[in-house]
Amino acid sequence: HVNNNDAGDNYWGNSASGALIINKENNKILVGLRSEDVNEPNEWSSFGGAIEDELSPEYNAKHEIYEETGYKGEIELIPAYIFKTPSGSFTYYNFIGLVETEFVPILDWENSDYRWITLQELYDLKPKHFGLEALIKNSGDIIRKYAK
Repeated sequence: HVNNNDAGDNYWGNSASGALIINKENNKILVGLRSEDVNEPNEWSSFGGAIEDELSPEYNAKHEIYEETGYKGEIELIPAYIFKTPSGSFTYYNFIGLVETEFVPILDWENSDYRWITLQELYDLKPKHFGLEALIKNSGDIIRKYAK
């Protein structure tokens, strides 16, 4: 399932985006368990994917959330950590996605499970996808602001 980007790196295309969803009603965080059918399977992650058709990172993140969770409601995206490979061949735009209330995701093939968790549970969660680890490390202040 590896789709090399222009530089031959093992990423889906040259750029991607996604969001760590936080529910404003109870400050819980939504994570998905990556399915057997994706790179880095069986790891907890945020929701996102490759940017296609020159979409903006924001639009793509919302589209990926809809595709992977079925969520159609309002979502406020707050820019967070931007990951770039050392070669500069791949960029991942992270957002914190604020939703009004907890919802039951309708998962597609990319995730096999989900959890709404507290901030402490996020820190304790194992195994975490390297992208989620990097987001927590580099944008922990933003996450803590909304997930108390």
